[in-house]
Amino acid sequence: MEAGLPAMDGHDVADRTVRWWWASPPDAALLELVARLLAGRPPDEQPLKAGAGRSVWALPHVSDGVLLKHFRVRGSEGLKYVVRPSRARSEFRAMEAFARLRLP
Repeated sequence: MEAGLPAMDGHDVADRTVRWWWASPPDAALLELVARLLAGRPPDEQPLKAGAGRSVWALPHVSDGVLLKHFRVRGSEGLKYVVRPSRARSEFRAMEAFARLRLP
């Protein structure tokens, strides 16, 4: 767990340059998706959005539905994430707060 972040009921799984944060233990379908992504294979579905900085997929058939976002770190941009949360981590924390407040 990163210093200064609130405790989470989740799991950290780190694999080289990829870090996964789980709000609850992943089921078999989600672990299968993770294995696919770690092997360098994106989802078969067309992305909802695809740009220079991020791609977004809706995967309703995985678990109870997954919104997958892939953020690209360009050049020396990764250095700033040593002192501040990444874009992905910031979005995860926002969605975690929405869930805690039971907001849609």
